[in-house]
This record gives sequence, structure tokens and C-alpha cells, in this order.
Amino acid sequence: MKKRNNEHGHVIMINSVAAHTSQYPIGGMYYASKHGVKVLAMCLRKELADRNSTIKVTCVSPGRTRTDIAGTPPPEWIAMEASDVATAVVNVLSASPVTQICEVIMTPVPTKFTIY
Repeated sequence: MKKRNNEHGHVIMINSVAAHTSQYPIGGMYYASKHGVKVLAMCLRKELADRNSTIKVTCVSPGRTRTDIAGTPPPEWIAMEASDVATAVVNVLSASPVTQICEVIMTPVPTKFTIY
């Protein structure tokens, strides 16, 4: 964006709900990497603000989502669809020019995955 002399735009980082917890005993490196993405978004947002840029940064953290990468989950697993995440991104991009949505945390309903 800077290369094109564009001070308007939006960086969307698709992360994971794992960035907001560490409640499971396995997968420590996965949780650490997702926390790192969250911190990267926060630092980028601060750097842009320090330059008086109007470029926005949003971190979207979905919970269990059906994707081709994840494979087919067992039928008893409750999962969101990729279109649910896409809808959240569209909603973020639809926000007022003076509003920055910093975080979106999504989980399927009902969920036993606690964040806070």
C-alpha cells in the first residue's frame, strides 16, 4: 500500500480462536503461533496509527470451521462453514471509515470452547 502511495486500505488477518486461549495440554506450538499472529496485528495497527495512516488492521479468529484443509470433521462436531467466516470479513469491511474493528472472535453455537 505504501509503495502505491495509498494510505487507505484494510489488512485482514485470518487467525484462529486458539490465539485467545491455551486451555488444551497439546498443541502448544500451534497456540503460540496463533498468539504471535494476534500480536503481529496489534503491532502493525500501532505502527500505522503512529504514521497517521487510515489503513485498518483486523484479526479474524474463527473456531472450528469446515474447510478442505481441515478435512471432514466427525458428524458430532459442531462447526461453522467457511461462508460464515467470509460473512464476518464482509461485515468488517462494511464498517464506517472512522471505525476500526480490531478483533473478531467466532465460535460455532453451541460451543464448549471457552475463551475468557
